[in-house]
Amino acid sequence: MPLADYYDTKSAAEKLGVTPGRLRQLRLKGRFPSAIRVGNAWCYPARYVNNFKRKKGGRPRKLQLKPGAQPRNLGTGNKNPNEKQ
Repeated sequence: MPLADYYDTKSAAEKLGVTPGRLRQLRLKGRFPSAIRVGNAWCYPARYVNNFKRKKGGRPRKLQLKPGAQPRNLGTGNKNPNEKQ
């Protein structure tokens, strides 16, 4: 692949809508295994940057019970250990 088919760190981060630091974290986690180092700079293949799919992040969704299902009792729910049950 010619170097024209690669993004530098700043361009790839702008294209993905993340900071260069976050792009570095993604590379270190293995999300961009095909990134290559040219001198002191990292280059990211355009085909991977253009097809990059973000993982859904954030807080997990609240558990939805099926209709008619009863929630399980997972404990007494007392926050104060000195409080009598």
